Parts: sequence; structure tokens; C-alpha cells
Amino acid sequence: ISGCAAFNGLLSMPERADVLDRIRLGDIGIVIISPEQLRNRTLRRALEQREIGLWVLDEAHCLSKWGHAFRPDYRYITRFIKDRAGEGPLPAVLCLTATAKIDVVEDIRAHFRDRLGMELTVYNGGAERTNLDFAVVPTTPAEKLSQVAQLIEYDLLEGSDGGAIVY
Repeated sequence: ISGCAAFNGLLSMPERADVLDRIRLGDIGIVIISPEQLRNRTLRRALEQREIGLWVLDEAHCLSKWGHAFRPDYRYITRFIKDRAGEGPLPAVLCLTATAKIDVVEDIRAHFRDRLGMELTVYNGGAERTNLDFAVVPTTPAEKLSQVAQLIEYDLLEGSDGGAIVY
């Protein structure tokens, strides 16, 4: 794989053109896009020139009965995969979600079964994340940044493995 690129609305027009050219030429082997971008004709034309060996769908719970209400383009993905494959074999599909209950997993599986004749295998790593800690810390706008810096400095020991996500 030569490279990776995210194709999204945050790119300037020259950056988008460069990414599209690199996709066409095969300089980019992994393309990260939102499902909504599959409706972009220019991107679809660039993808037509590449062989797609694997589709990875993050937040796959958006394919379920409740999820597609706020991300309807997730329902378009299987049509795109089928149209893109034409008469050829379908590429492999990997659906990822950390929030799917059993009925949502079955919705996802049924979606691929009904639309692509594809039977997905479920690998359930569970939802418990013992390596994560959560804390809600009241603050004010004026104190927020210094407080975050203090918490990170206190909780993340220098030279240790680990990280933090601050919302």
C-alpha cells in the first residue's frame, strides 16, 4: 500500500484535486471517506480506476433500523459496493462498531445478506473497556485549558505508555 488519505470537506480544492490524482495513479492505497462522499461523482470516478479489495465500515451501527435515520447514506453503501463490483466478485467487508446490541448486529448482518447475498461473521470483543477511565470535571471557560493541562500532567506519567482523550 503506497499511502493513505482522508477525502473530506475539510480539504481545499487544490488538496482535493491532488488526492484524487493520487488515488487514480495508485499512489494512495487507503482512502478514508464518509459514506456521504460516495455520492461525489468526482470521487466515484477516481475510485472506478482502482481495485477495491476491502471495504471497512466504521460506525456500522448506522446501518441498523435506528441508525440510518440520522446517517441515511450508510444505507447507500451496499448499493455502491454492488454497482462497483458489477459482474465481478464482491470485495471483503469489515463492519466495526463498539455500540451495537444483538438486534443491531442482526440488522447489520441482514442488510448485507439481503442486499449483497453476503454472510458476515461476527467477532464480538465485548463492550467492556477496563483500560479506560472516565471522569467529568466541572470547570469554567477561563480555567478549562490550564485545568486540562494539569490533569494530563498528573495522570500521564512521563515516559509511560498511554494517552488521553479530552472532550
